[in-house]
Amino acid sequence: MITRYAVATDAIITALRGASGMVDVFDGPPTPGFNPYEAVYIGWSGGEDDDTAGTISQEYHDTGVAAKRDETLSIDYVVQSVRGDDDMSTARTRTVEILGIVESTLRATPALGIDGVLFVEVSAGSVRQVRTADGIGVEITGSITVTGII
Repeated sequence: MITRYAVATDAIITALRGASGMVDVFDGPPTPGFNPYEAVYIGWSGGEDDDTAGTISQEYHDTGVAAKRDETLSIDYVVQSVRGDDDMSTARTRTVEILGIVESTLRATPALGIDGVLFVEVSAGSVRQVRTADGIGVEITGSITVTGII
């Protein structure tokens, strides 16, 4: 059996795009020059010079010819809220609200209907706040962990 990285990434994007109250969800980094005010990016670490989308880790679960492997996937995400004013508190609150929709959606279908996946969860994150002449923005970058047996 091959890694479930691609199917898990696609399932997360599909689930989030169908979530009530969700903002635009993008597969990978933003298109240059296109910056929505609120968005979720799946498969992007948030760095301009970093194309990392996630990681794959596998170990043998048992032994023998038909041995299964434990697989842990880490799929990078970015949640952002950008405003044209100076209200950092509102942007920070909104970014956390959007992340809450991500968390709730993944909790509602913990295996995303993927055979062999045990659970999917938001597992880490960092908050970044930016102030420029054009306004402010808050980003939460982190990883979604997918754990399963293949």
